[in-house]
Amino acid sequence: MKRLLLSLTIIALTSCRSDDDSAVQTDDSFIIGSWTLSKSLLDGNERNIDDCIKRSNFIFKSDGNYTESIYFTERDGPCELDIEKLGIWENLGKKTVRLKYTPNPAGGTPYEEDIIINGNTFSIYYDTPYISIYKKN
Repeated sequence: MKRLLLSLTIIALTSCRSDDDSAVQTDDSFIIGSWTLSKSLLDGNERNIDDCIKRSNFIFKSDGNYTESIYFTERDGPCELDIEKLGIWENLGKKTVRLKYTPNPAGGTPYEEDIIINGNTFSIYYDTPYISIYKKN
């Protein structure tokens, strides 16, 4: 009788296993697309940004790649693409995305930053007092 009870207990425990091995399904639609610079803060104060700088953007693709384009105008000059960064992004869940890129792939130090999507905006902290806020198009 003890063997029968032990056998039934083992069968019950192994057959009632939770499905922990299943992959977590995530919806990446909240990040995919184009995001344009909408606001810039320095030490918590909003900075004036001209129409050229407002062209700065992130484009997140469904394949996990992203492009960051930063535009700038020299004094009385044309609006030009100043910096373009290519990187990869990873959905960490809870609207948190990790951005990764290497400034100089031949030997540069990899860079990572986590951003949190808040509705249709996210903030990125370039230098301690400098914050850029991007809005989804």
